[in-house]
Amino acid sequence: MKLRDFLVAEDIRSEFGNKHSVIGIFGDSITITVPVLPAMTRLAFFIRLDFGPSDPETFGFEFKIFWNDQDFAGFGGTGVRGPGDAIVTLPLIANLLTFPNSGTLNFRLRVTESPGKALLERDLGPVSVTVTPTAPTPAASTAA
Repeated sequence: MKLRDFLVAEDIRSEFGNKHSVIGIFGDSITITVPVLPAMTRLAFFIRLDFGPSDPETFGFEFKIFWNDQDFAGFGGTGVRGPGDAIVTLPLIANLLTFPNSGTLNFRLRVTESPGKALLERDLGPVSVTVTPTAPTPAASTAA
């Protein structure tokens, strides 16, 4: 088993025909501009795994998100690949992440077979996050 793709984006939508639309793909940095702190945003993580013929059909996974080297959020579960499927997609969506300031995101992916034997362990990232508060706009004055 190996990691084929890892993308950080704004959203992922499931489409007909076993397709996914990945919207707003980020590179190695994200800029969030907000009127007040903390910044709150949605992030999506598109992961595709290559399975070999000897890899199991049922697997477990854990995807951890770290903010400035601290455990921040994560996903976990089980997956099943169809007989003969060589590629499995994990579209993971964090509906609301809160960033108090600028910093760095890192990620860890772990895929296991039962009873917990690791098939794949990868550290991913970093992605720098810049949080910028906008300057307050002056209130409109009314002329008498």
